[in-house]
Amino acid sequence: MSIAPAHWAKAQQRAKCLAAAALWLLVACGSTAFLFFYATTPTRWYQVRATELIAWRNTLILPYTFANGTTGRTTPLLSGGISFLVMWQWCGTLAVALGAAGILWIASSNQVSSAQSGNKNNKQRTAGYYLRQAAIRTRRVLAYRVPPRGLWHALLGPGGLSLQDLLLILLWVGLHIMWMHEMTMRVLDNRRANPPPPKVTLRPPPAVGAKTVTTAAPPPFNVSRPPPQVATRHLLQAAAAAPPPAGAALPPKVNATATPKPPPPRTVKPLPFVVQDNVAKYYGWVGRLDILLLYFPVPRCNFLHWLLDSDFPTLIKYHRWLGYGTILVYSLHGITYMGTWVRDGM
Repeated sequence: MSIAPAHWAKAQQRAKCLAAAALWLLVACGSTAFLFFYATTPTRWYQVRATELIAWRNTLILPYTFANGTTGRTTPLLSGGISFLVMWQWCGTLAVALGAAGILWIASSNQVSSAQSGNKNNKQRTAGYYLRQAAIRTRRVLAYRVPPRGLWHALLGPGGLSLQDLLLILLWVGLHIMWMHEMTMRVLDNRRANPPPPKVTLRPPPAVGAKTVTTAAPPPFNVSRPPPQVATRHLLQAAAAAPPPAGAALPPKVNATATPKPPPPRTVKPLPFVVQDNVAKYYGWVGRLDILLLYFPVPRCNFLHWLLDSDFPTLIKYHRWLGYGTILVYSLHGITYMGTWVRDGM
């Protein structure tokens, strides 16, 4: 009679292991998709080089049948890029949240079963035991306080600066530098593909009576036809002798000395000015991605708290630091724009 319950317990344990593996796979896929597209959205690969992805993304346009009352044009309700952003953002977040909730449920059921079974299986070390030990040691390493500890204690409070905090700050700074570099290089690539027209130097016309040097040989004179001057004079005399048709308007008087004005040259900004303008604009674009993360609420029931096994004050601290970084990015955005306006004399 005791064999059946033991067999049933082993089957139940295998089912829980498979469910936990599937949930961890769901969490990994959702988080990887979210982090990948979050990091590559401003890059040249996402905007220019991924032609198949761009073609598929353009099919996600959400049309709008009513015309704009101001412009009279029909604009899409959501563009393809915004629709795709909503898809990877919300689908990835939902996958991670559902996977974290399932893992929390399995962990709670395992705690109940282990409490009921007592200390019978304490000597059995499974793969989960070694994973927990590795996680504990990793947390100890990441909790190391970075020197100078007195300085960080005075600047950041009692917690100071841990190795985990330093790695996250460096990751945030490096990600923003990579975004600004990619967007600036995209502007430079467009400028190289469409260079400005060469400068045209207008030469003054030759003076009246000046001899022009011609290197071409004169055309051979044909005896059978009159010279060009004589033929032109005959044509002009025949045109002047013919009466104009009835109702025809008189031709306007043309000033022989007037020359048509050349078209105005296309003005192109110098390359340093173009780079400065786009850097000012892209600071604001990068700030939008920071605001995207700031919109994620941090309640006490947040799935990141379950998934990362982190305490609530730590999540609040990182959320506050992200807000400080967003303020810094938008401050650079405004200062750079003010600098360009001063440069242009506005």
